[in-house]
Amino acid sequence: MMRESDIRPADILNEYLRLSAVDAETFFRGARAFVQRACPGCAEDNPAEDFVKDGFCYIWCGNCGTLYANPAPAPEPLDAFYRDSPSQHYWAKVFFPTVAEARREKIFRPRVARLRDLLTQFAVNPKRVVDVGAGVGIFLEECRAAGLGVEWAAVEPNGEMASVCKDGGFETFEGF
Repeated sequence: MMRESDIRPADILNEYLRLSAVDAETFFRGARAFVQRACPGCAEDNPAEDFVKDGFCYIWCGNCGTLYANPAPAPEPLDAFYRDSPSQHYWAKVFFPTVAEARREKIFRPRVARLRDLLTQFAVNPKRVVDVGAGVGIFLEECRAAGLGVEWAAVEPNGEMASVCKDGGFETFEGF
C-alpha cells in the first residue's frame, strides 16, 4: 500500500512548495510572462474556470476535459524557470533523489504493468516510447526493462534531469 509520505515526505515537500511559491512570483510576474491559449489537448477554446493556485488560473476544457493553465507561462520565462529556479534545482538535487526508488516501486513499475496490459489487450506493439516530462527517466527505464518498445526517448526541460536521462542511454530533448 502506498502512503503519501512514501513518495512525498512532508519536510522536503514543504520546502519544495515554499521554493515553488517564491519562484512563481520571481519568474512569472507580470502580464508579459503569460500567453492566452486554447486547450492543449484538443485545440478548442471552450474553457470553464476551475481554480487559481499560486497566481495561476487552471481551466477545465468544456470539450475534452483537459485541465490546463490559461493564461500559460510564456516560453522565455518558463525556460528560465526550469534552467535557473531554486525549486527546480531542489527538485533535481534533493527531492527526487530522496524518493526516486519509492516512486519507481509505487508509481512507475505499476504504471508500466498497466500500460503493458493495455497494449497486450489491444494488440499494440510500440516501437518507440517517449516520456514527456521524463524527470530522470525512471518510467523509461521500467518500459525498457518490461520490453515495451525498442527505442526510448525523453523530453525534459530541467537540464540536470535531462543529463541523467542522457547518461541512462535515452535519446533526450532538453526543452519543451
